[in-house]
Order: sequence, then structure tokens, then C-alpha cells
Amino acid sequence: MRHIQNSDRATVSNDRKLGRDVFSTGQVASMFGVAPRTVSKWFDLGYLSGGYRIPGSNDRRVPASVIRRFAQERGLPVPSCLNTQVLLCGFDSTLFEAVRSLLADLGAVRLKSLCELGVTLDRLAGQHLIALSATLGKADVLECGQLLRRTLPECHLIRLAAEDEAIPAIGGDFDAVLTSPTPPVWLAQTIRECLSATGRKLRR
Repeated sequence: MRHIQNSDRATVSNDRKLGRDVFSTGQVASMFGVAPRTVSKWFDLGYLSGGYRIPGSNDRRVPASVIRRFAQERGLPVPSCLNTQVLLCGFDSTLFEAVRSLLADLGAVRLKSLCELGVTLDRLAGQHLIALSATLGKADVLECGQLLRRTLPECHLIRLAAEDEAIPAIGGDFDAVLTSPTPPVWLAQTIRECLSATGRKLRR
């Protein structure tokens, strides 16, 4: 386990704001049904590499990605609160239901507005894939993408562009950009590709 250096303080600040993605030893202990002192021992043995101590305190914190990796490396079930959340924001019910049926093994949640998305993220933990519909408005979607990329760096982001929108070369805050109208099978496939991608940018 490492102590936080000055260069890490911005990360710690973000972690505090994103409490749902960073957990105390007590919370980690509850996830695995062990005593908090056992989690502390895991720290000392280096099993939770990537965890850290809060500056000026003995409190320890563990990012969700570290917990997920720890479980996977030891063949343990990933705590349900860390499972990927697929959130589709601004999509009509017909498209959503079609995509949800194609992602039955992942599950998907439909959100009607960016406001509802914000409220939902405050209640969720774990890895997220968020798809934003063109109906939300290009300016708002791009602004939302910038904010999500800044505050949830591990989040996968997809946006649907309007049919008449000129889509720039891949880059920016989104992992994939699709043109509306998009067949449900394309959207579902792109979601799966983003979840399994390693830094690739996708475009259809």
C-alpha cells in the first residue's frame, strides 16, 4: 500500500467527491464478509495494490477498480455493488426495450433526462457505461461527456449524433459515436465492444 504524495492530492480530492467509487476498509470488509482487520492485513500484504492512506490520517481507501481486480485474481465473486451499470439516457422506450433484451446478461437502466442521470450516479457504485441520446441536445451531451470523463475516468461513454450532424474524427470524451437512427443491434454490439475495448475509439 502506498501513501499519497503531493502529486496524488488531486486524485484524492476527486476520490472524496466520488465516494461511491472509493471505499473504506469497513465497506470492503462487508463486501467480502470478513473483519476490517482482515482487509487491513490485505493492504499490508500488498493484495490491494492501488489502495492508499488518506493524508494526515490512518484511514485507508480502496478504489472500486482495485477491489474488482482483487476479486477476479482470486476467483471470488465481484461484489454486486461493483457490477457494470449500463445506463441509457434520453432513449425512447421502443429502442430501450430492444437494447435491453439484447443485453439481458448485463441489464440496462433507462433514464429520461440528464438530471435523472446525475441523481442516479449519486446512488450507484462500480463501473458504468453511459449512452446519451441525440434527443438530449448536442451541446448538453458534449458538456455532460466532458464532466463525466473528468469525474468518472473509468466510465465508458457512448453518444448518438443527430442524423445530419457532421461527426469529427474519433477522439474527445466519448468511446464511441453512433449516428441516429441506430439499429438496436448496433447499439448493443457497440456497448459490448466498449466494455471489452482497451482504449479503442469506435465509430459507426
